[in-house]
This record gives sequence, structure tokens and C-alpha cells, in this order.
Amino acid sequence: AMTVPRSRGPLPTADSFINLPSLRTLNAEFGNTDAVRRAFSRLTFPSLDVVSLGSTRFLADSLPSLPRPDSIFFDPRLTHLTELHLSVFAIQSDGAYTLLGYLPSLVNLSLDFISGSNLFLKALAVVPLIRCPRLRRIDLWECEDVVYEDLLCVVKTRNGSSSSNLENVNPKSEARKIKPLKRHLKRAENAQGIRGREAEMERAPPDKITHIKIVGCRCVPEKKALFLKKWGVSVEWNGGTSNENDSLPR
Repeated sequence: AMTVPRSRGPLPTADSFINLPSLRTLNAEFGNTDAVRRAFSRLTFPSLDVVSLGSTRFLADSLPSLPRPDSIFFDPRLTHLTELHLSVFAIQSDGAYTLLGYLPSLVNLSLDFISGSNLFLKALAVVPLIRCPRLRRIDLWECEDVVYEDLLCVVKTRNGSSSSNLENVNPKSEARKIKPLKRHLKRAENAQGIRGREAEMERAPPDKITHIKIVGCRCVPEKKALFLKKWGVSVEWNGGTSNENDSLPR
């Protein structure tokens, strides 16, 4: 466990941050996003494998917005991260596309009660520059705005399909561009060869989606979810009240 004292002072400079190279797993639950920004912006996590972020502020009519990674972390590029778990957040229109752009090694993505979870699926299906090319598993818990068609598009994009199957994917995303790195981070990036490794991953064919877990997502009926097995995906489905007699997209 790690406790960071709250500070009301100015945000850190390049000479005032704390590097935590041995930290592999970060679990954080918070209700005040401003406090998190001030705490995490003073730290760097160059070796993180697993990140779990959750909100403790739950309102009946709204969810807190997930802060942009470049507003939380001193260096938002989590190049070693393989697992990301998010719970009880609302995602802004460009938030998913931006966040996934910082996670080139992501293998497992878990979304629990996320408003805007469909934006993650749309971002994962954007071509030709595919976000998170090593992604193999997606877990969805109580994500009411996820629909089968978005899942199908992700699977077809990554597990192999003809170009005609991608006609609904917009390669020119209108998402906010990732901010340029600070000058000292660019120097570190060049010295470590980080950008070269990221570029190599972006050029390589994406891994196939091998497992999708769907729990309580009422807009994804069981019959449709199991249809994803046609593309070699292992599917777990539990719960939901949608109409299973809906016709399947071809």
C-alpha cells in the first residue's frame, strides 16, 4: 500500500517528481479527482504492469468523469502495462481513444459499471493505427451502453476479416490528439528507445481477441454474444434482459 500526502502547492517540475521503478501494481480508489491529480503528478511509474482505478463517489444520476492520463500522471505513457481495470466512471467522448494510445502493451482490459464503455470498443476498432495491438481479453461488467455490434467490430478487426467488414470503422478519428511530451521526457524516450519499440508494435499485426467476458450488459443478449465464437473467441456471458431473438449481423 502507498499513501501520498495531499498537497496544495504548485504542480511538480521535472526536478521534483519521485520515481518508483519497482512498483508493478497500482490500486487506487478515490472520490476527489483533484486530489488524485496532485498526488500522482508527483510520481512516475516506469514499470507498472497492472493498474486498477475506481471511484468511490457514486450518484444515482451521474458518475464522476475519468481524468485524462496526462492530467494525472507525470509521464502518462505506461508502456509496460498489461492489465487495466476501471470501475464506476463516466468516459468523455475522446477519453477512451486517448487513454488507450498510452498503453501499447495492454493485454487485459476490464470495465466495471462504466458509462461510455462503448467508446473503448469503438477506439479498439479504429484502423489502420490500431490501439493496444497486444490486447487479447476484454471483461465487461454492468456496462449498459455496450452493444453487440461494437464487440463484433472489434473482433472482426483484430481476428481477421475482409476490408468490407471494416466499412463502418472510421480511420480518421475525431478524438483529441495526444499532447506532445515534455522536452525532458523526449530526451529520456530517445535514450531508452521507447518510441522505437512503440512504433515497431504499431506496425506489427495485432494479436487476436481470445476471451470476452460479459456480465449484466443488457444490450448484449446471450445468443449474440456466443456468436462471437465464430471468430475463435472464448465467450463468458451472464445476465442481461435484452431480446435474444434479434437478428444477427452478418
